[in-house]
Amino acid sequence: MTERNIRNWFISFLRTAIMLLTVTHKCLFAVDALVPPSSDQDGTVSSTQTGEKSPYQFRHKTVIIPHDEKKFRGGEDAAQTSSNFLVVADGVGGWAKHGINPGLYSRKLVQTIVELGQDTPKNKRKQESRDDYSFLFDIVHEANHLTAAEHKGSATCTTLQLVSAKGEEPMLKTLNVGDSGYSIHRWNGDSFDVRFVSEVGQKRFNYPHQLGGNHGDDVRSVGMTQTHLDIDPTLDVIIVVSDGVTDNIYPHQYHEDCLTSLPLTSLSWVADCIARKAYWLGKDRTFDSPFAKSGRESGYYRGTGGKHDDITVVVAQITADNSNVSIDNDEYFNESITLYTGPVIPDMPARPASKEEDIPILVEQEL
Repeated sequence: MTERNIRNWFISFLRTAIMLLTVTHKCLFAVDALVPPSSDQDGTVSSTQTGEKSPYQFRHKTVIIPHDEKKFRGGEDAAQTSSNFLVVADGVGGWAKHGINPGLYSRKLVQTIVELGQDTPKNKRKQESRDDYSFLFDIVHEANHLTAAEHKGSATCTTLQLVSAKGEEPMLKTLNVGDSGYSIHRWNGDSFDVRFVSEVGQKRFNYPHQLGGNHGDDVRSVGMTQTHLDIDPTLDVIIVVSDGVTDNIYPHQYHEDCLTSLPLTSLSWVADCIARKAYWLGKDRTFDSPFAKSGRESGYYRGTGGKHDDITVVVAQITADNSNVSIDNDEYFNESITLYTGPVIPDMPARPASKEEDIPILVEQEL
């Protein structure tokens, strides 16, 4: 066989081999695509795996204003949100005295909680039970220790989970550690009423329970849980905040100039309004703040004035998956989470005008 014949035979062999490999590769992927979704041990197939959408979801916007002296590093508060989770954490500032950035722990914590919260196949029945909080405890506990293995620090933490099954009304389950918290506000036709305010968990005044791996509290010992079965998606607004808000504003005061009407033309405008209000009151030394009042009542604090701190505000509504509302259709702040890096202007911009496509419309679902 001549050298030319050998070369031609070798090229033909390579072409045949490449063709066979290509066909085999396509067949393998075709077979893999036909594998049915895996099921739980109890036979429940996860909606995450099947692609089935939850009938309800959060519509949400977040505004974070760091403390003036902490703005250069992004502050110490953190928030992470999704269609079914709202999480806020407040990093404990005392770690900065040891050369540790408290914001690293809080940011990693909220991110990990939401990530673990999406991995739900084996916990669906636990989540849908109104009295079973083991799923929330498990993911917050695991996120706490995973975060602590990467960053030193500690933080208060508020976690809200929206649970909804097809044909059922939405259920809100919450787990709160420390003095961050949330409130639920219902439109009565003329104004808003405060329907619920979460409790503060603390050892004493200004010493909240906190997560921090081995440096913090055990979430199963100090976490406070709540289930809300009476959420009305057409009337209720949910607001989650860090203590930079609650130390300076009571929830009913949101109604004075920020949360004043329904439908909400801009969730981010409401969040920014509450955040700015808390910011300026926190810097007012003559203001008799909720923090000052609580301090005097406890005997640990005798002064007056606001408490300047990091501020986080999440404003959310629950909408039907078949509504015409776009979560990102908010021209005031396009981002899901807005972090202030520059100065805070005292005067609020005008509230965005109402648009028909921004108004939540819930379509009745057949049971």
